[in-house]
Amino acid sequence: MIYSYRPSAETDLADILLLDQVANPHPWGQASIEQNLNPEQKRLNWLVLDQYQQVCGWLTASNVLDESELELIIVSPQMRRQGLAQGLIQAWLNQIKSIPVNLCMLEVRESNLAARHLYEKLGFIEVGKRKNYYPTELGKEAAILMNLTLSKD
Repeated sequence: MIYSYRPSAETDLADILLLDQVANPHPWGQASIEQNLNPEQKRLNWLVLDQYQQVCGWLTASNVLDESELELIIVSPQMRRQGLAQGLIQAWLNQIKSIPVNLCMLEVRESNLAARHLYEKLGFIEVGKRKNYYPTELGKEAAILMNLTLSKD
């Protein structure tokens, strides 16, 4: 299968909402997604599309001064383990090269070992933990804080 990556826009709202419902165990919902797609918010938003132009994944990140934070990345369940999340992260990192960003940050559920492994593979390092941060069916779990310092070359 051939995949392509492109910036997302407000016109992608319906597709992202559907993806959020089927791929996100804790969906953001329409208001949060609309806010992130609003051009006035100046967020970084990327989609991955299959060869039929179906949305398979979405990434949204924010920038403050010289930092960029990955806020959400979701990939369709049937498309996982194909490198799509890595492609979305690389699209984000390539986009911020033109912005004076020195530090990329994210947080991930402690139990999400696949995501943690991917982030480590891409150079993110664990810098902290927020105990009892994310709700689970059995209570709460920690958020692992991870950073990637970008080189200035």
